[in-house]
Amino acid sequence: MSPAARNEQIQRLRQTEFDVLVVGGGINGAVSAAALSARGLKVALVEAGDFAGETSSASSCMVWGGIKYLQTFEFGLVRNLCRSRNTLMQAYPALVPEVRYLAALDREAPHRPLSIFAGTWLYWLIGKAFTRRPGYWPKRVLREREPALAMDQMRGGVTYSDAFLPEGDAHFVFGFIKRAWKNGAIAVNYARALDDGQTSPGLHHTRVKDVVTSDTLEVKSRVVINAAGPWVGPFNEERGISTDHRLVFSKGIHLVVPKIAGSGRILTFFAADDRPFFVLPMGDRSCVGTTDTRVAAPECQVTEEDREMVLTNINRYLKTSLSQNDIVSERCGVRPLVVDRTPRDDTDWTELSRKHAIECDDERRFITILGGKLTDCLNIGDEVCEKLEGLDMPGSPSPTTSPWFGESNPACRRRFLDRVKTLLPGADGTVLWRRYGAEATHVLDRVEATPDEAREIIPGTGILECEVRHAAVHQMVVTLEDYFRRRTLLEMTRGRQFLLQSKGAKEICEILFGAAAAKERWKEYEAAGSKGL
Repeated sequence: MSPAARNEQIQRLRQTEFDVLVVGGGINGAVSAAALSARGLKVALVEAGDFAGETSSASSCMVWGGIKYLQTFEFGLVRNLCRSRNTLMQAYPALVPEVRYLAALDREAPHRPLSIFAGTWLYWLIGKAFTRRPGYWPKRVLREREPALAMDQMRGGVTYSDAFLPEGDAHFVFGFIKRAWKNGAIAVNYARALDDGQTSPGLHHTRVKDVVTSDTLEVKSRVVINAAGPWVGPFNEERGISTDHRLVFSKGIHLVVPKIAGSGRILTFFAADDRPFFVLPMGDRSCVGTTDTRVAAPECQVTEEDREMVLTNINRYLKTSLSQNDIVSERCGVRPLVVDRTPRDDTDWTELSRKHAIECDDERRFITILGGKLTDCLNIGDEVCEKLEGLDMPGSPSPTTSPWFGESNPACRRRFLDRVKTLLPGADGTVLWRRYGAEATHVLDRVEATPDEAREIIPGTGILECEVRHAAVHQMVVTLEDYFRRRTLLEMTRGRQFLLQSKGAKEICEILFGAAAAKERWKEYEAAGSKGL
C-alpha cells in the first residue's frame, strides 16, 4: 500500500475497538487474521518488522507431508500433514503446484534404494495417493536424467511428489495478509507491540509503536493472539502469561547458487549426518540446504562454518564443485520447535517434529500459537477460530460458508491468460498469475492503459514496470528490502551487490517511494546489514 494508505490503517488502529489483535505477521499471524476476519470479526494485526520478515521468509519453500517423520514412526503427523498439503494444492493449483522430488542415493546413504522406494510408497498411500506415484531409477537412468550429478558413488534414485512454493514463502504469507485486508481487517507492518500493555475489564489496551514515525498508539481489543513466532516466549513473559509448552530453536540456512539442475525437480540427498539435504529451484538459480543447528535464541546469522558445511555436503554429489565465490545470496532462520514446559532428559532435539500447540488463557482472553510450519497453516487458522468460539465474549466467530483461502476460480484464470496473450505476447501468464492471483487483472489494466509499462525493468529478471507500480500502491512496501527480498525474489536470485549496481533497481526505488524519498530509501538499503550477499 502507498504511504497514505498505510497511514490510514494506522489511524483506524487508533480509533477502532477490535474483537482481536494479532501480534505477529508471519504465517501463524497471517492465517489467523485471514480466518477470523472471514468470520466477521473486527481484526487488527501488527508486525514489528515486515510481513514474513523473519522465520516465514527463511524456509525451504516446501509444502510437504513430512516424509522424514516416517523414520520416527509419527504416522499420525504424516497423515495430517499430507492432508494439509493436499488441501493447499487443491486450493492453490498455481501457487502450490506439485513438484517431483528425486532422492539420489550414494553408497554412504543410510538406507538402500529399495528401502527408500518402499518408504515413498507408504508415504504416497498415507497421502491418499493424491500425487503421482513414486518411481525407482537405476544408476543408468539417474545418469541420463540428472547429468550434473557425480555418478561414481551413486547406487540409484527414487522419485516421489510433494508440493513447492515457486514464488517463495514470504509471497505465500503475504497472500493471507491481502486476504485479511480484503475482509476488512487492519494489518500494519513496522508496528511493534510494546511490553507495557494494560488490561481493563473485558478489554486489552496494547501500546504499539509505529517504527516508521516513532509515534505510539493504543490498540483496544477483546482478545490478543500472540503469533510472534520464535518470540512468543518473551512476549508472554512480559505480560505474565504462562503456557504448558515452550520453544527450542534449530537454525537452518540455505545458499543460493547458480542453477545446478535444469529439470525443475527438487534433488534430495543425505548429508554427512544422515539428515535430508536439498537442492531446490529458485527462479533461475538453485537453493541449497539446509543445516540443522541447535541455537539458544532466534536471532542468528550465517557463519563461515555454515557455508562450509553446506558446500561440503553438496559437493559430494556434483561433478563440478561449488565454492564460496558461487554464492549469490543466503537465507537464515530458525525452526521454532515445541517441547513441554518441563524438559525431559531423554529428548533428542534433532528428532523433534514441526508440531504446533495453541494455548488459551480463557480468563485473560489471550491465545498463544507455538511452533507450526507452512504446510499446516490452514489448520492453525481453523483452530484459532475454534479457540475463540470457546471464549465467553460478544463477537465470537460466525460460521462462514465461503473458504477464507484459495485462488480465484479457474474461469477467472483462463480469462486472464487470454488477456496476457493479447497485451503481453511472449510473457509467462502463469507466473504473473502466481504472483498476484485475481489482482493480476489490475496489473494488466495498467498495461492496457499505459503500454510502456510492459517493459522489463531489470533485464533478465522478468519483473515488469507495471508490477512495480502495482506494488507501490497495493503491497505496503516500507523499505526497499521489503520489495527486493519478500515481495519478489530479486535479492535472492541476483544478490544485494548486483542490485546496488543496477540502474533498474534505482528506478524501482523511485517508483516505489517517489523521487523525493527514493534517495533516502536507497541509502538505507546500502547501509543496512545484509542477510544476503
